[in-house]
Amino acid sequence: MMPVSTTTPALPSGTQLLETAGLAPSLKILLVLTDGYPCHSGGYGKGAGFLGGLLTGAIADCKRAGIRVGAVGIGTDFVKNYYDPWVAVHRMADLASASTRLLGSMLKGAVRR
Repeated sequence: MMPVSTTTPALPSGTQLLETAGLAPSLKILLVLTDGYPCHSGGYGKGAGFLGGLLTGAIADCKRAGIRVGAVGIGTDFVKNYYDPWVAVHRMADLASASTRLLGSMLKGAVRR
């Protein structure tokens, strides 16, 4: 069975929802929870560069639309290769507090890791 991730196709969907939500620009934030590895069924077997390019392009599209994208890497800091800001969580008990801190810092505009 091929690995499947929905991060890359989910970013445009999230962007579309935020663009039509009528939110203030400062509130247009996508917070991604991920293992950080850009692998999805549409590009599996094409190599890391291809998959990373798809993810990088999706993130750039979000930013062009005025949406800030941050990520929580679950079990890895590999998210640092694609997302800024980011935070890594290595214990599930820390997920809620790390996500809250990251989102809070994004809302303030002052990102601290």
